[in-house]
Amino acid sequence: MNNDHHPEVTYHIIIAELSDAKGIHTALKSNLVEIEDISKISDEKRRELEENGFLRIEADMIYYQKLIKDKKTDIYVAKTKNEEILGFISIHKNQMDIKTLRSTLNNLYIKNQRIAHLLTKGNGGFTYLDQISILVEYKRRGIATAILKQILADIDSPIVAFIVKKPLENKASVLWHEYNGFKLVGTADGKYKGIFFEWNIYIHFNKTKLY
Repeated sequence: MNNDHHPEVTYHIIIAELSDAKGIHTALKSNLVEIEDISKISDEKRRELEENGFLRIEADMIYYQKLIKDKKTDIYVAKTKNEEILGFISIHKNQMDIKTLRSTLNNLYIKNQRIAHLLTKGNGGFTYLDQISILVEYKRRGIATAILKQILADIDSPIVAFIVKKPLENKASVLWHEYNGFKLVGTADGKYKGIFFEWNIYIHFNKTKLY
């Protein structure tokens, strides 16, 4: 679980408990870009964010406490023996309609009708990958990939991810998802806080042989 280019860090991966909410929120904030700030950032900062990745959903610690209590949601955390949370991935299990998860979604553009049906008609269900966030000082050590491998081992359903394309392209997230076996299947658009967004839709088909 370690990278030779960085000081060694040992961690284990577990599903979060309530006591982990603060550490999860800290990991979120290290990569958060508030929507109102996107139009104000410099070209240099924009390039930095695109290359290093970012999160756009502003949430407080109570939000993560609710997710931890929700039986349909799991937050997987990488935690050191000293209980420091290095990062997390949150997933929503057994979902049948992407529109119930993406309230800002207006349009889906998917050519493969079987995939479109999976996301909107309850064709067997899917897992929605909501957020990935690793503390900045621990990025590029394979932590997110290790967490994903544990998730893939624990569930059987396809995993769906939306990655921001506009107004700010998350190139780092695209590269990570493609490296870890996700396939681009379509796009989507909608508005959030009055700002137009486009997303690339990626799916990891996991153990399924449906497509």
